Amino acid sequence: MSTIVWEFRGSEITSINREGDNLVLQLAPFFLLKSLAGSIDQTRWKQQGQLLIKQATLSGSTDPVGTVRSGQLTHNAFVYRDEVPMPVSVQGEVSLRLKLEGVEDELVIDCELLELQPQGLEKYVAHISK
Repeated sequence: MSTIVWEFRGSEITSINREGDNLVLQLAPFFLLKSLAGSIDQTRWKQQGQLLIKQATLSGSTDPVGTVRSGQLTHNAFVYRDEVPMPVSVQGEVSLRLKLEGVEDELVIDCELLELQPQGLEKYVAHISK
Protein backbone atom coordinates (compact mmCIF):
# COMPACT_ATOMS: atom_id res chain seq x y z
CA MET A 1 0.00 0.00 0.00
CA SER A 2 1.26 3.46 -0.80
CA THR A 3 0.74 6.74 1.00
CA ILE A 4 0.08 10.07 -0.73
CA VAL A 5 -0.06 13.37 1.14
CA TRP A 6 -0.51 16.99 0.10
CA GLU A 7 2.58 18.84 1.30
CA PHE A 8 1.65 22.47 2.02
CA ARG A 9 5.23 23.78 1.70
CA GLY A 10 5.94 25.16 -1.75
CA SER A 11 2.34 25.19 -2.92
CA GLU A 12 1.71 28.33 -4.94
CA ILE A 13 -1.58 30.21 -4.47
CA THR A 14 -1.97 32.09 -7.76
CA SER A 15 -5.45 33.51 -7.19
CA ILE A 16 -8.35 33.52 -4.78
CA ASN A 17 -11.91 34.07 -5.93
CA ARG A 18 -15.00 34.58 -3.81
CA GLU A 19 -18.28 33.16 -5.11
CA GLY A 20 -20.90 34.13 -2.51
CA ASP A 21 -19.96 32.35 0.74
CA ASN A 22 -17.49 30.12 -1.10
CA LEU A 23 -13.82 30.57 -2.01
CA VAL A 24 -11.78 29.00 -4.78
CA LEU A 25 -7.99 29.10 -4.43
CA GLN A 26 -6.04 28.26 -7.58
CA LEU A 27 -2.89 26.25 -6.83
CA ALA A 28 -0.24 26.22 -9.54
CA PRO A 29 1.36 23.98 -8.47
CA PHE A 30 0.70 22.12 -5.24
CA PHE A 31 3.00 19.29 -4.10
CA LEU A 32 2.45 15.63 -3.26
CA LEU A 33 4.69 13.27 -1.30
CA LYS A 34 4.39 9.58 -2.16
CA SER A 35 5.84 6.62 -0.32
CA LEU A 36 5.48 2.86 -0.62
CA ALA A 37 4.72 0.66 2.40
CA GLY A 38 7.95 -0.51 3.99
CA SER A 39 10.10 2.14 2.30
CA ILE A 40 11.74 5.05 4.09
CA ASP A 41 12.20 6.91 0.80
CA GLN A 42 9.64 9.23 -0.76
CA THR A 43 9.06 10.90 -4.11
CA ARG A 44 7.85 14.46 -4.60
CA TRP A 45 5.37 15.34 -7.33
CA LYS A 46 3.70 18.57 -8.47
CA GLN A 47 0.24 19.11 -9.88
CA GLN A 48 -2.15 21.92 -10.74
CA GLY A 49 -5.50 22.23 -8.98
CA GLN A 50 -7.90 24.25 -6.96
CA LEU A 51 -9.03 24.32 -3.38
CA LEU A 52 -12.83 24.58 -3.11
CA ILE A 53 -13.92 26.05 0.22
CA LYS A 54 -17.61 26.32 1.15
CA GLN A 55 -19.20 28.60 3.75
CA ALA A 56 -15.83 30.31 4.19
CA THR A 57 -14.66 33.15 6.36
CA LEU A 58 -11.26 34.60 5.52
CA SER A 59 -9.00 36.52 7.89
CA GLY A 60 -5.35 37.35 8.42
CA SER A 61 -3.19 38.08 5.39
CA THR A 62 -4.53 40.90 3.24
CA ASP A 63 -2.70 39.51 0.18
CA PRO A 64 -3.41 35.76 0.13
CA VAL A 65 -1.45 35.11 -3.06
CA GLY A 66 2.03 33.59 -2.88
CA THR A 67 4.11 30.57 -1.92
CA VAL A 68 3.11 28.58 1.16
CA ARG A 69 5.86 28.26 3.78
CA SER A 70 3.88 26.08 6.22
CA GLY A 71 0.33 25.26 7.16
CA GLN A 72 -2.10 23.55 9.45
CA LEU A 73 -5.45 21.94 8.70
CA THR A 74 -7.79 21.34 11.62
CA HIS A 75 -10.73 19.05 10.93
CA ASN A 76 -13.03 18.60 13.93
CA ALA A 77 -10.65 17.03 16.52
CA PHE A 78 -7.82 16.20 14.07
CA VAL A 79 -4.87 18.50 13.40
CA TYR A 80 -2.58 18.04 10.37
CA ARG A 81 0.64 20.07 10.29
CA ASP A 82 2.38 20.78 6.99
CA GLU A 83 0.81 17.79 5.20
CA VAL A 84 -2.56 16.06 4.94
CA PRO A 85 -3.48 12.64 3.48
CA MET A 86 -4.99 12.55 0.00
CA PRO A 87 -7.68 12.77 -1.16
CA VAL A 88 -8.50 15.98 0.71
CA SER A 89 -12.23 16.35 1.19
CA VAL A 90 -13.29 17.31 4.72
CA GLN A 91 -16.45 18.77 6.17
CA GLY A 92 -17.62 19.87 9.58
CA GLU A 93 -15.56 22.32 11.63
CA VAL A 94 -12.62 22.99 9.30
CA SER A 95 -9.86 25.56 9.68
CA LEU A 96 -6.92 26.08 7.31
CA ARG A 97 -4.02 28.26 8.47
CA LEU A 98 -1.31 29.03 5.92
CA LYS A 99 1.92 31.00 6.35
CA LEU A 100 3.09 32.54 3.10
CA GLU A 101 6.69 33.41 2.28
CA GLY A 102 7.47 37.07 2.91
CA VAL A 103 4.13 37.73 4.66
CA GLU A 104 3.95 38.23 8.42
CA ASP A 105 0.22 37.56 8.97
CA GLU A 106 -0.99 34.05 8.31
CA LEU A 107 -3.96 33.35 6.08
CA VAL A 108 -6.81 31.84 8.12
CA ILE A 109 -9.81 30.21 6.47
CA ASP A 110 -12.63 28.76 8.56
CA CYS A 111 -15.23 26.78 6.65
CA GLU A 112 -17.71 23.93 6.58
CA LEU A 113 -16.19 22.05 3.62
CA LEU A 114 -12.73 22.02 2.06
CA GLU A 115 -11.86 19.97 -1.02
CA LEU A 116 -8.63 19.81 -3.01
CA GLN A 117 -9.47 19.22 -6.68
CA PRO A 118 -6.43 18.14 -8.73
CA GLN A 119 -6.39 19.09 -12.41
CA GLY A 120 -4.31 17.52 -15.16
CA LEU A 121 -1.47 15.08 -14.66
CA GLU A 122 0.98 15.06 -11.78
CA LYS A 123 4.66 15.47 -12.66
CA TYR A 124 7.63 13.88 -10.92
CA VAL A 125 9.93 16.36 -9.13
CA ALA A 126 12.44 14.47 -6.97
CA HIS A 127 13.41 11.36 -5.01
CA ILE A 128 13.77 11.99 -1.27
CA SER A 129 16.05 9.66 0.75
CA LYS A 130 15.76 9.76 4.52
